[in-house]
Amino acid sequence: MRLANKLTLALILGLTVALTVKGVVNVRREQALFRSEARAQERLLGEVLAATIGEIWKVEGEARAMQIIVEAHRGKDDVQFRWVWLDGATGPYASRIAVERLDEVRSGREQVFEDDSGDGTVVHYAPVKYGGTRPGALEIVKSLGTERAYIRTSIVRVIILTVSIILVAAAVALVFGRRFIGRPVDRLISRLRRIGAGDLTGHLVVRDAEDELALLAAEVNALATHLRHADRLTTVGTVAAGVAHELGAPLQIVAGRSKLIESEKDLEATHEHARAITAQAQRMTALIRNLLDYARRRETKKERFEVHEVVRQTLGMLTGLAEKRAVSLKLTTSEPVHTVLDLTHVQQALTNIVLNAVHASKDKGTVECSVTKARVRPPPDVGGPESEFVRIAIRDRGHGMTEKVVANVFTPFFTTRNVGEGTGLGLPIALAIAREHGGWIGVESRPDEGSTFTIYLAAEGEPA
Repeated sequence: MRLANKLTLALILGLTVALTVKGVVNVRREQALFRSEARAQERLLGEVLAATIGEIWKVEGEARAMQIIVEAHRGKDDVQFRWVWLDGATGPYASRIAVERLDEVRSGREQVFEDDSGDGTVVHYAPVKYGGTRPGALEIVKSLGTERAYIRTSIVRVIILTVSIILVAAAVALVFGRRFIGRPVDRLISRLRRIGAGDLTGHLVVRDAEDELALLAAEVNALATHLRHADRLTTVGTVAAGVAHELGAPLQIVAGRSKLIESEKDLEATHEHARAITAQAQRMTALIRNLLDYARRRETKKERFEVHEVVRQTLGMLTGLAEKRAVSLKLTTSEPVHTVLDLTHVQQALTNIVLNAVHASKDKGTVECSVTKARVRPPPDVGGPESEFVRIAIRDRGHGMTEKVVANVFTPFFTTRNVGEGTGLGLPIALAIAREHGGWIGVESRPDEGSTFTIYLAAEGEPA
């Protein structure tokens, strides 16, 4: 579960507990207040009615008083009015509550009994002073249905309010959690993954505020800067070692031949030494040119081309070199594939890879090239969503490579050829060209089964 979701869940749980407690307290307080007001009204009603009945009894007699009680009861479903005798009478004038519990009523004070069983009722006894000696009282029985309905309504209202507040709070927490926590954390994770994949470029900014996430982003940027510096030092060391290795042998030959020229009297031998010096100078010039091609930023001039034709032209230029090694070049035809590319750079990348395939092939071998379109997801070190790419595959059936060699084929100055046969910059240059076109180069190889180098270029209409 994501951090923002966890914080939102914790907030919702805490808010739910707090609102539930508050709701229970409010309902109980409303219930107590409602009961208090209801009892006060019942007492007032009992006192007024008991006094009225007593006066009518004195003036107009018992029959008239009983008639008033009946009329007061008529039309009221939730309240019952009865006359009861408090001396243990039976029949219609017997009290609902046992007379043994009505001592306070007999002594002239009102008394209330609450029955929560069944439907629930409140029995209120109001003593009546009618002028006689036999103790009597007005019994008022009221149902608790109204009170309970009010409590249920209060509970429902509290539940609806609580749920509404929780939903609103959850929505707000999710939105703000996603904006202020989720997205910055996602950027941090993405940046760290790119660093882990070797991409040290770019600068991470999660937000302007100086909070913990912003400070963490600053530390990640500092880490990338330190790693970038260390990577530069490593690259410089690799380049220096490669240049020293590649230039060392030609320089020794040049120095030796120069000394021989100084002491040589034979003109033909002198010419031979001069030709050797020229060849080594050309070799060093080619090395430096390749190094500059790899290091400098290229200016691309892209146009729309049919990729099969680009590959066909490149193979045509390399056919002579391949035939000298008894290797044939073959292009698999398919539907036309168009995209926007820099012709010179793409042909250079193709040349570097095809020549490597020719050198890796056995006698009378074949290097096959194919051009297709494919919808794929770029590898982690490139990044980006799944999209459409032009795929140029170059396959040989040569000696193949081990996993260790495959892992280093794009390392500058790494080569499996003999000294003087290669600079180890061809594949790194090809990879840089593929990256300029929004793509990458995939490698598949097994010892004694050959290798397949696949150049991926952004398809027409896709961002490079």
